Amino acid sequence: MIYTSKWKNQHGIDLTITARFGHLHSLLVFADDSSSFESFLDSSRAPRLLKDVDIEIKAPRQRPPAYSLIIQQFHRNWNEDEWLVELQQQRYVSLYKITRIRMKDGSTLNAVRVDFKTIEEVRTLIKSGKINVGSMIHPVKSNHIENKNGAIQNSKRF
Repeated sequence: MIYTSKWKNQHGIDLTITARFGHLHSLLVFADDSSSFESFLDSSRAPRLLKDVDIEIKAPRQRPPAYSLIIQQFHRNWNEDEWLVELQQQRYVSLYKITRIRMKDGSTLNAVRVDFKTIEEVRTLIKSGKINVGSMIHPVKSNHIENKNGAIQNSKRF
């Protein structure tokens, strides 16, 4: 608890975490909410020491589904890498990855998954129901399912 109090004093955020020992004497720390998750992934705020011992924070390979959304009607011939750069420059600064959605047989759909570094940008886009891609407006939908209480189902933990 002392460490989380120090974190709040330094960064103004209450950490809500769960930890357990893992393989080869590693300590696995799981963020229980989005602000804690984002704080650990921010290299300018990430802790470098824990009880005077150097630590290394390894980011997950993929962020939880709540950090992504699906852009529909994204033309099959469009290059995701080109649009990533343009969308980042346009207005979506926390966007970091666009992945084409494919069928089991490898054929492409006219939809992409877009991943963001902050959940707030995703929430704003989901609330509006649309995203500007170039000069066109495309519908977006959530990449996860919420139950009637607002809890995320079938997703990775924050």
